[in-house]
Amino acid sequence: MAKKAEKKSTTRSEKTRDVRTAGRFLEELSWLLQSYSHLDFKMLTEANFQTAPPESLRKAGSSNGNIQFLVGSLPIIFNNTRYFPNNEDIADFANGALGLNIARWEKRSRYELIGLIVCETAKLDDQRLGRLVEAITRVTQDDPGIDAIVADRRANSQSWNELIQILTRRSVDET
Repeated sequence: MAKKAEKKSTTRSEKTRDVRTAGRFLEELSWLLQSYSHLDFKMLTEANFQTAPPESLRKAGSSNGNIQFLVGSLPIIFNNTRYFPNNEDIADFANGALGLNIARWEKRSRYELIGLIVCETAKLDDQRLGRLVEAITRVTQDDPGIDAIVADRRANSQSWNELIQILTRRSVDET
């Protein structure tokens, strides 16, 4: 019975010094390049490899910049415990600002609430989207007055809808 040739494990340094393997690789590479000789490889240096999203994604996405802004901003804002210390605050915001009544919010995770709100944001009309974007833009700016307004909301049991109206009026007064 013939003994099987035992394959000797080679180290990385031995592999890089194997001239026969390197020669076989170059031969295969040359065959591959030859089979694609009709391609202009020089144009690769000029190519921009950033590809556009598939047509199906472009059709599914919204062209409304406000929706795109909110989808990116809302998760960051809702994870800010200074403004939204608990799930109740997030649910109050959804109800007051978006008109979204979230059933059993107390049994849902913070991330589930945020995801639900972000998905529902895409259904808002342009006027409500505009107001919401304006208010959130104000909240995300480094303005110490905003913190006081948000703290007053909790102390005076104001709704998020009232807070958004205050913030949007404040931006109109400043212009």
